[in-house]
Amino acid sequence: MHRIWVLATLMMLGVLAWSTPAFGQEGAQKELKAMKAELGAPPRPTARTEEAIAEYRTAFETWQARRQEMYSAFIEKHEGTDAARELLLEQAMDKMRSSNGAPEVMQETISELAEIGEAAQDKMLKARAAYFRASAHDQIEEWDKAIVAYEKAAAISPDEELAKYAKKGAYAATIQRDGLLDIGKKPIAFELPGIDGKPISPAMYTGKVVLIDFWATWCGPCIRELPVVKETYAKYHDKGFEIIGISLDSDRSKLDAFLEREKLPWVQFYDGKGWQNEVAELYGINSIPATFLLNQKGEIFKTDLRGPDLMREVAGLLGEEFEADGDQEAEPELGKRPVVGDMLPAFEAQTTGGDAVSPNSLKGKVVLVDFWATWCGPCVAELPHVKKAYADFADEGFTVLGISLDKPRQISLEKLNSFVEQRELGWPMVYETGMEIAMQYGISSIPSTFLVDRTGKIRATDLRGEQLIEKVAELIAEQ
Repeated sequence: MHRIWVLATLMMLGVLAWSTPAFGQEGAQKELKAMKAELGAPPRPTARTEEAIAEYRTAFETWQARRQEMYSAFIEKHEGTDAARELLLEQAMDKMRSSNGAPEVMQETISELAEIGEAAQDKMLKARAAYFRASAHDQIEEWDKAIVAYEKAAAISPDEELAKYAKKGAYAATIQRDGLLDIGKKPIAFELPGIDGKPISPAMYTGKVVLIDFWATWCGPCIRELPVVKETYAKYHDKGFEIIGISLDSDRSKLDAFLEREKLPWVQFYDGKGWQNEVAELYGINSIPATFLLNQKGEIFKTDLRGPDLMREVAGLLGEEFEADGDQEAEPELGKRPVVGDMLPAFEAQTTGGDAVSPNSLKGKVVLVDFWATWCGPCVAELPHVKKAYADFADEGFTVLGISLDKPRQISLEKLNSFVEQRELGWPMVYETGMEIAMQYGISSIPSTFLVDRTGKIRATDLRGEQLIEKVAELIAEQ
């Protein structure tokens, strides 16, 4: 859960960096804008030859050095202004993004952000500094400090969206700090009326094996798991197995029709709030299916069991022998992540435009396979560079295959298409709600990218910014 939440908090690094606070001094703000206009955008390759690429590298290094020099001069000249602190915040975020979570770097960043927040006059700048400081504490598992900083950001932020994320961050850090959902702990208590009006709570089933199952009728992976859940219930209910369904549906009539059609006899909690479901928020659920298997003592025994693993664990707790049916398949485990030099692993998928796509269909082109999501700030922050590479090299045999890991609760297919259209992302997209390709590729965090040459061989991974454009130019130049 912590890793998932860190992804969600890191998205703010990209999103919030685009906001423009009101600086303390109007003159410093104007000079800051003028300075950035003078600095201009980083250089681009002018040709695809090795000589041109070498010239570009030199030019880019020169631009970076000039940027650092201009930033340092501005900060020194306007020391004590929010304009200077905004650049200090930008530099702190650069350090945080490139640190890979190194504790010593994160501690340095935390100190810098604390100083920025303490001195800032603008409320939004104070709130951003507090939020990013909380994120840094979060990444190195300093839960108490993270909670304090998140709560401060929520309290002082004039922006409702930032305040919302800060409150969620504080709650997620609290769950981690207190181990509220760790194996061996009692589940978070609740007692609420089921769809039949009768009360539901985990405590009422003490002495039995219980599965708390967060699901929805619109969730494909949930529906795929349903046959084994039904079979497990039918086989072991009379021996002491119960299920508490927590439906994240928002349409009661569709839920009722589904329950009738599928003949699901176990209790269900439904409040019509979808992803704001009361129990889902209580448990910090951010993807489904999500399950908690409780033993007879009412303790969390296993989480997120799939396929025959569920039946096996239930049988074991009940002292029953387990024999898997021949046609049952276990949920695929996280695969080994491909590395440079590997051929792009095979898969077959359908794009949002309805076209079939596979590594074989991409051979002959230089391809960037981009695992991303609309909620992922670092992913979105990289889009301008990906768009630039696509615009520069699409006519010369370069393409991008976007693999969106958005969940239905985060963004529907319709909204994903709208996001793509608004930002003019012209490459094909795969809506990976089932996570099959991500699991196959060993994707545990995003953005994750694989740059592939015309033969299908992986030549680079996780390139960012100008490095991506530079490497694409290099591969395009290869014949």
